[in-house]
Amino acid sequence: MLISKVKKYAQSLLDGGKSIDEVKQLVDEFIGDEDIVNEDNEVVKFNLKVKEVEEAKNEDIELEVKRQVAKVVKENTPKVKARIFQPERIENVRTVPAQCKKLGPLTCYANEEDAYEVGRWWFASMGHKQSQNWCSQRNIGFENLLTKQNTQVEGTNALGGFLVPTLLTAEVIKLMNTYSVAIRNARIFPMSTRAHNVPKLAQQLRMLFHDESATKTQDDKRYEQINLVAKKTAVIVRISEELNEDSIIPIVEEITTNIAEAAGYTMDWAAFVAPGNNDAFDGGITGLAPAVQTNSDNVINASALGFNSIPINDITRLMSILPVYAQPNAKFYCSKYFYNRCMTRLLVTGGGNTIVTLQTGEQKPGFIGTQVEFTEVMEGANLDENPSVSGPVLLYGDMRKSTIIGMRKELEIKVSSEAGTLWERDEIGIRARMRFDIQNHGITSVDPQGTGTSGAGPMVCLVSPAGE
Repeated sequence: MLISKVKKYAQSLLDGGKSIDEVKQLVDEFIGDEDIVNEDNEVVKFNLKVKEVEEAKNEDIELEVKRQVAKVVKENTPKVKARIFQPERIENVRTVPAQCKKLGPLTCYANEEDAYEVGRWWFASMGHKQSQNWCSQRNIGFENLLTKQNTQVEGTNALGGFLVPTLLTAEVIKLMNTYSVAIRNARIFPMSTRAHNVPKLAQQLRMLFHDESATKTQDDKRYEQINLVAKKTAVIVRISEELNEDSIIPIVEEITTNIAEAAGYTMDWAAFVAPGNNDAFDGGITGLAPAVQTNSDNVINASALGFNSIPINDITRLMSILPVYAQPNAKFYCSKYFYNRCMTRLLVTGGGNTIVTLQTGEQKPGFIGTQVEFTEVMEGANLDENPSVSGPVLLYGDMRKSTIIGMRKELEIKVSSEAGTLWERDEIGIRARMRFDIQNHGITSVDPQGTGTSGAGPMVCLVSPAGE
């Protein structure tokens, strides 16, 4: 019989509360006539020593105490959730690598750092891991991107979408002011709701004379309501996901410029020439040129066919019919083609020019002391080369008094890789959306005398007549 078995039996008796004498007696009975051997099968004697028994008991007690202490510590220690990895924040560090610097001047952003930041955001939105880490470290719209794997939802960061950097939106809005003549010159009215009414003075106020004790005559001022209803416009730019990181700044500048140009052109088209067909091209807005022509007092018909034949008398007649109240801030609005074919010709042939003035021209286009604004939505080469068609070629007046633009939201930019066929083509879609309405209300003049007569409004128009 193995000695380990005998020791184990003796230990169980001691644990059961037996005395030393009882254990010795029971162990002798347990062994009987068998020999006790060790692990090497050598015969040994088993002597139950009180000291060994007490040490064994103390070791067991110590082990049990340790177990109980560990249990109490575990039960009273608060559970700590596993920490999610978050990249170290590197605030306001936007160094542009040498290989990413643009050759030549920037076309729209104020500095390379701004362009590079927006570019990194573009690349991050396309799944570029290095750019995602770069944006997360700088708190640029990707705080939760590393811990969320949800389907992309446009513009919703909590669901895995992409927050558009304010630098991008601000830059597009700034460029819209450059590309849109209407935004620069019309009256802009913020809309807090989809529909909004704006009061318009229909009859000029008059201050009347009266005697000291006489009843004061009241002036029956009359206001009309301009009803603005915001309409949605949107443009989607598709870009490939497989882009060269070294070209990050030129790509960003091109995309930003394209969005701003599209938004500016749409605004000018609606403000100046939209026919009001209520389709995808004009949203039911009637442009300034067709609206002005509904009042014959606003129109001067050119006396000659073709832009190179219109005389200066036609333009001065146009200027003469504009009411005095619209004169201080009046401008000409036309296409660049019309200006060069007609108005520049009149300036050159008018005399008083030198070689220097003919070479350098004016820093800002002007005509007879009045600034000229170019908008390519106005009639140009198509009308000039087709004299059988009549159309408006030149507007003159104060656009702040004739036109109001209601802006529900100036600009909203969102990004998606899931819409339509973008995912199949490995493309990212960038959608820019505006909500606005345009009302060209200055068709008739404010009646200063209250006589009920109309007359020309704050914007008048030169129309090229149709020939044979």
